Amino acid sequence: MMTSSAAGRKTGLAEGLLEQQLSALSQFVGQSLTVAGALDPDDIDQAARREGEIGQAARVAKISAQLGIAISRLRGEFTHRMVFRKEEPVQVAELPPPDAAPVPPPYEGEPPLFTEEEWKNETLTNEELWRRHDARATERARRAGWI
Repeated sequence: MMTSSAAGRKTGLAEGLLEQQLSALSQFVGQSLTVAGALDPDDIDQAARREGEIGQAARVAKISAQLGIAISRLRGEFTHRMVFRKEEPVQVAELPPPDAAPVPPPYEGEPPLFTEEEWKNETLTNEELWRRHDARATERARRAGWI
């Protein structure tokens, strides 16, 4: 057990309590097995009690093992289990250069969206203007090789 007075840390109090509990559980397991050994396995009434005593001893032994693990962890006697896996690298899409245009560049001989007459007469509707714009953007992208 560790004893030091560093602001109450590592005094070994928890470790000592766990060791006392482990000792008490070990005595109980011994008593249960002694009682189970004294019972007659051929007698039906005593056979059920015998199995119960053995089952209790097994459960207490499992708890004792967990206490032993806790004590060893307090003492720093534990191991780490690490699993390393090699995974395939993620393919990242190639980004355009920072100076790339957000839209395809215009091409030579590109028709205007509207004529001067349409602008002056206000005969062009929004729907027609958007239809022309979409057709022009599609043609630009096709000529630039984007689609």
